[in-house]
Amino acid sequence: MPTTVDCSSGYGIRGWANQAWTAYSERDIPIGVFSDVGPEIAGCAVGTSAGYAIAIGADELNPVVLTHELLHVFGFSDEELAKVRYGMLIPPEWSARVRTRAKWFQFI
Repeated sequence: MPTTVDCSSGYGIRGWANQAWTAYSERDIPIGVFSDVGPEIAGCAVGTSAGYAIAIGADELNPVVLTHELLHVFGFSDEELAKVRYGMLIPPEWSARVRTRAKWFQFI
């Protein structure tokens, strides 16, 4: 696996995401922590044909960045997330949307 990825480059991050899904094909979200994910970028979520993966810069690994990227996996745009203070105060009206998207990852 690479030690860096470029979140600003669709190919670079998708290449890693596909490697992650090949190495760990469980019904989950692979999360990679890299020494660098691109200039002025804390992290990113990328969708591939296999599923989503999240890349986070090692210096930015914190609950705010992880929550922000996870909400991208659940279908929220940067514009929607910009309205939420630091990505941590999730509006109650978003709960149905989060539950619907999260069902794919649940095992029963």
